[in-house]
Amino acid sequence: MFFFKVNVVLSLQCKTASPPNCIYNSTCVYNITQCSISSAPSTERGGTYCATVITKTDEIVVGKMDCMYDQETTKKCKNQTECNMKYTNQKKTFLHCCCDQDFCNLNFTL
Repeated sequence: MFFFKVNVVLSLQCKTASPPNCIYNSTCVYNITQCSISSAPSTERGGTYCATVITKTDEIVVGKMDCMYDQETTKKCKNQTECNMKYTNQKKTFLHCCCDQDFCNLNFTL
């Protein structure tokens, strides 16, 4: 039997974007937020991550870019240095990525 050690990040810095539904690298204003286990909801148990949700049409629209407090211990965000976008629904409308390195949610790959 093999056991894999998974690091759980307790604090990191993530990028945020405003206003809501801004155009990536055009109308978005980017800021930094400190995400830590101490600011997480009391039900948090899986670590702290940076996340980005977008919609892709002719342009990339940033729906949300912020901290994410994972409640699933098997989430694929752990040990991810890059933010690799994946569809979040069957209609393939929204893409989501998450990672656990400082500012990793700004430069994502589609």
